[in-house]
Amino acid sequence: MDEAVERYLARVERELRKVSGIHVESAVANVRELLEEGLEEMQSEDLDNYDALVARFGRPEEIASAHAEHEDSSHKGPLGHAPGWRLVCSSCGRSTPAANGGLVRVGALSWGKILLGFCRPCRRLRVMRLVKDC
Repeated sequence: MDEAVERYLARVERELRKVSGIHVESAVANVRELLEEGLEEMQSEDLDNYDALVARFGRPEEIASAHAEHEDSSHKGPLGHAPGWRLVCSSCGRSTPAANGGLVRVGALSWGKILLGFCRPCRRLRVMRLVKDC
């Protein structure tokens, strides 16, 4: 690829690294694919011009923030799937749906389980009981 394109991708990558929770390599690969598709339509003299790339595709900061928003919106739901199960802290008694803890529990034969988990009110690792909602 041309120098201007590589410079543009490097700038996008720098901006993405400033945002936490994004898999930078896959995001840069996605941006590279979009650039390759769009570069076919551009004239060859514009490919060497960084400003022409910014005018065509947007500022790297905008690309990075769009990826961050997309990542945030794709992780809105519960992390796991455990209908009818709750995690209960054995120290303070706080309970939360097991799916929020990222657990997957479908058709379990047991009525409970003991795990080690982080309790927010206690601010420590605690023994957590996995119990069935009644």
